[in-house]
Amino acid sequence: MLQYKHVRATPADPAGRGSPSSRHCVGRGTWRLRGRGRPRGHRSRASELGSRSTSRGSRAARRPGHGGPGASGGSARGARAAARPPRMIVLDTTVLVYARGTEHPLRDPCRAVFDGVERGQLRATTTPEVVQEFVHVRARRRGRADAVLLGGAFATLLAPLLEVTADDLRRGLILYERSERLGAFDAVLGATAIGHGATALVSADPAFAELKGIDHVVPDGHAAARLRAGELKA
Repeated sequence: MLQYKHVRATPADPAGRGSPSSRHCVGRGTWRLRGRGRPRGHRSRASELGSRSTSRGSRAARRPGHGGPGASGGSARGARAAARPPRMIVLDTTVLVYARGTEHPLRDPCRAVFDGVERGQLRATTTPEVVQEFVHVRARRRGRADAVLLGGAFATLLAPLLEVTADDLRRGLILYERSERLGAFDAVLGATAIGHGATALVSADPAFAELKGIDHVVPDGHAAARLRAGELKA
């Protein structure tokens, strides 16, 4: 088995690569569960699984829009909105790691992004490789059972995940060769996001700002609001 270690240039990035995988499929909202290995001092309400907020998010995701044939003045606007393809954003591993991490300035903003996804306000996805990296990093600190549970929850919430094609890989390798800041993993992720027509890549890693053809959004305190409003420039 090929094993390797990857360290990014910024403290915001996960500190390793591996190849654990999971076939677990868990319900929406599980990403907010407190596992057996919950961080010390972790007291935010956002870390709890709330069944009511989860059901509201599920209903919002299923609901195509407000208003109906009898809605005065709203049906035409609803039809135009439905005809427009929703913006798709891609999340880097850093967003998953911070959302389930210990106290940090980016923890709550990252959780706000996932709350927006749960409520149907944001359309977000990622790749299986990003979930794999999260599971690898999480397992080193909290154990495999906790990591697999949360990794499966993220995979379910962000489904369908993006497939990395051979063309994505080739474009990513070109980006990697041309950039001194982007790692190979990040270059391929960026190329995959661009290849699938994503409008933004959300990551705490500033190296993604070098990408052309997609907006890099730092998950700071205003990221979720900017993404919902379509103000994608970081």
